[in-house]
Amino acid sequence: MKVKLIFVSKAMIFFLLLIGCSEKQIAIDQIIGEWKVTSEHVNLEKFTSTHGMIRIYEGLRIAEQFEEDNVITILGDGSIEFPTITGGYELDYQDGYNYISIIGDSSESVHPVYVNDDTLQINTYILKRIK
Repeated sequence: MKVKLIFVSKAMIFFLLLIGCSEKQIAIDQIIGEWKVTSEHVNLEKFTSTHGMIRIYEGLRIAEQFEEDNVITILGDGSIEFPTITGGYELDYQDGYNYISIIGDSSESVHPVYVNDDTLQINTYILKRIK
């Protein structure tokens, strides 16, 4: 009996460590504001090993709006303003990763999203907070 309890305890610790490795869920207020697209690049090898090549292709669908120096405004009401169009967005948290769905008039695309203070990464695009 004692051996089984030790094994279960080690398994539980391992499971808790795995949970601790996942991203925390992003709150909407963390991404609200004006963001400027930068010329910074993500590590594509790391990005594709985490999210797969399909996410790179999804990113191409929004590439026109994420050109360097474009300003993107994310509002608290679920809308997002790009330089030439407006749309909506929804945040989702799945399998330890955060995603943002960008919803336009005729299409929707889903992208990994990360936020850290004044830096926002949507897919492979890196943005800096303006205000």
